[in-house]
Amino acid sequence: MMTAHRLEEIRTFHTALSTRYRTDPAAINALERHAVLSMMAELLEHAEATLER
Repeated sequence: MMTAHRLEEIRTFHTALSTRYRTDPAAINALERHAVLSMMAELLEHAEATLER
């Protein structure tokens, strides 16, 4: 189960990454892409678990 704190961390990271990407499209490196994909997977797992309830 995803905590409210984790959701806030994801939102904060997404906001920071979006801002950085708008100012420098080349700024998103492989590590950042991996982090985004990991967070997206975590969100999908949470959504699936919610739907199964």
